[in-house]
Amino acid sequence: NKLVYPIVAINVMIFGTWQYAEGKAKRFQDGRLYLFMFKNFASSLTNLREGRLWTLLTSAFSHKDWYHILLNTMVFLSFGPPVWEMLGTRRFLAVYLGSAIVSSLASIGYYAYLGPYLRRIQHKPEVNPIHYSLGASGAVMGLTTAFAC
Repeated sequence: NKLVYPIVAINVMIFGTWQYAEGKAKRFQDGRLYLFMFKNFASSLTNLREGRLWTLLTSAFSHKDWYHILLNTMVFLSFGPPVWEMLGTRRFLAVYLGSAIVSSLASIGYYAYLGPYLRRIQHKPEVNPIHYSLGASGAVMGLTTAFAC
């Protein structure tokens, strides 16, 4: 599985960087690395508007919580190898990375447009308009869907 384990390793390295950045921001009041991570490894409408299109993909390699990375890694390790065997390297990457980008766009679309619209028509109070998303869940769900097909 020449793709599965390197993808897990990338996720773990970026998770470690998030943990370090958050700790540094809290402990030393130095938020520069934390801000860098948000600007480069989280998908948001702000990042898109500021031209950081790569965050649609890099956010899929980001996790901020232990349970999040553990669950995504367990599912990825369960479904990644058989899907890779079925699809081969190129199609596996197309499904995984394509799912990552589509799920990032869906999250931005929901939180920036659909969610506020639904809250208005249901007469619910507005929530904080600043939203970001990260994690491999969308990419992993793309693999589970490919496995099911």
